[in-house]
Amino acid sequence: MNDKKNGDEGQQETRNAETEGTVEAQTEQKKQSAQAAKTSRQTKTKTSQKETWTKEQMVSNQESEEAVECFGRLKVRVFVRDCADGYSEKNGLWDAERSQPLRDVEVALTGRKKLLICQATDEDGWAVFPDIPIDEYEANLPERYGYEAIKPQSIKIDDGTVATLEIGYIPKAARVEVYSYYFDEDGEECGLPAIIDVGEGDSRFCIKTSPRGRSEETLINCPGLTTFIARSVEQGGCTWQPRSSRVSAFLAPGRNKVLRIPYERQPGQIQVAAILKYEAEDRSEPIPANFYLYVGDSTLANPIQTLKTEGLLQPKVFRGLTENRYTITAQAPKQFRGMAIESADLFEGKQTIDLSCGDQNVMVKFLFQPCLGNVAGLVIDGTCGKGLAGVPVYADDGLSIRQIKTTDANGVYIFPNLSSKEITVGLVDTKVDLDDKSWEAEGQTAYRVSITPATMTQIPLLRLVPEETGIYGTAISSQGKPRAFVKLDIIFEDGELYLTVTTDEHGYYDVPVPHSGNYFVGVRVDPNVLAPRENWYPVMVNSKAECNLTNDDSVSLNSDGKEKRR
Repeated sequence: MNDKKNGDEGQQETRNAETEGTVEAQTEQKKQSAQAAKTSRQTKTKTSQKETWTKEQMVSNQESEEAVECFGRLKVRVFVRDCADGYSEKNGLWDAERSQPLRDVEVALTGRKKLLICQATDEDGWAVFPDIPIDEYEANLPERYGYEAIKPQSIKIDDGTVATLEIGYIPKAARVEVYSYYFDEDGEECGLPAIIDVGEGDSRFCIKTSPRGRSEETLINCPGLTTFIARSVEQGGCTWQPRSSRVSAFLAPGRNKVLRIPYERQPGQIQVAAILKYEAEDRSEPIPANFYLYVGDSTLANPIQTLKTEGLLQPKVFRGLTENRYTITAQAPKQFRGMAIESADLFEGKQTIDLSCGDQNVMVKFLFQPCLGNVAGLVIDGTCGKGLAGVPVYADDGLSIRQIKTTDANGVYIFPNLSSKEITVGLVDTKVDLDDKSWEAEGQTAYRVSITPATMTQIPLLRLVPEETGIYGTAISSQGKPRAFVKLDIIFEDGELYLTVTTDEHGYYDVPVPHSGNYFVGVRVDPNVLAPRENWYPVMVNSKAECNLTNDDSVSLNSDGKEKRR
């Protein structure tokens, strides 16, 4: 560079010989001044920044040598965000709530004149560049695994000014897959469809697993320690609970993770309570009792669980039960508050429960009562001996109000707490409709019995048999001749069709109906079309009702079902 300048000065000396001494002196003075400034700048930069400048990084022309005498100051803050959400180039990277300063990060500063300066950040995340030449600079960050550095930020440094620049990293999204499963009876893993909530608060979202228990890959933009909340699952009539409803997992930025969430079937439980009922006063209260739980129908083996109540309002609970059949027995004291008590139901302190997968909380109550007179009986189907439900039965002592009970699903009825010495028990009606079927009493319909206090008096069986109800008759022409193979519609009182029949070769029909009541018999005009309203014949059915039909508008059929020509 100096040689070139000397050459130029030699040419100038040739062109202007008169001023040779003056130019030569000025050039030499200028060279010495520039060299002194350059030496001072190099020394100052080496002392303050501890950077080595190469010959190629120095200014190469007179303009640059004059500009290097102007300096500015730059402060760069480096930090990392905990989440990529909320960042935009417009709003900037820094967020006091979501950003952490980074120390010992080397910031590379590059100017347009290819000046490269590196400085490490302090504990507050600041990298300070003092006394740098005025220029436009770009700040660059080194790569950081799992994070993305924001593109280089540029800033202009003016003479004597202090500029501030913020630059940082945002985490790359973590990728997570969820596997929800349970162990079957053979110890094999089985997938279970489930819903898993991710995060908390307003940012919460959910991940759904497939019937095989696996979810699709989900991106988590805010990696780190993440909370997963597993919901309970209803499947196959069972409730499945996660072994841990809240799981915290660390999700590394840019990494994949498979989160395994085991489930187990929620065990069932049976609540038990002993209740003393005061029927006459229409009130009840809990009483102390011992409860014993057995597997199966038998109570010969030792109970698997035992509970004791002290008359508390809250029932006791048999817990941790699997699907099975259980028998529960209850023993109450013989006396309570100075009065004798007894079982108030036919279970006599013993009940059997089939606990299925879906029965998470079954309530079983054992009823007791003060010792009074009780009567019980059974209403059965006289043809097969099966108990009939819903049959009204009365108890009448001739003095107080007549009591009426309805048989339960097994045909059983009970009249508890009776104080009279004698009482009459019987059927309220000799005929009753049950499930759209008529029944009538068979044999004796009432019994008068003596009551013994503190005992259960059994009433002899009351029997009902199905009542025969039906409609029969003959279809006759206006000439008085039987009309063979005519189609008839048997219609309920509300107009609904019950069934369709065809008269025989003598015009006769006989059809049973489900119960007594009002019916219609319709004569069809067209064998393929329901009988018109004007051809309906009303009939009242109590048992067997006769309904003869006279109508010439209908079409008779042959025995093969084809229309007979007249």
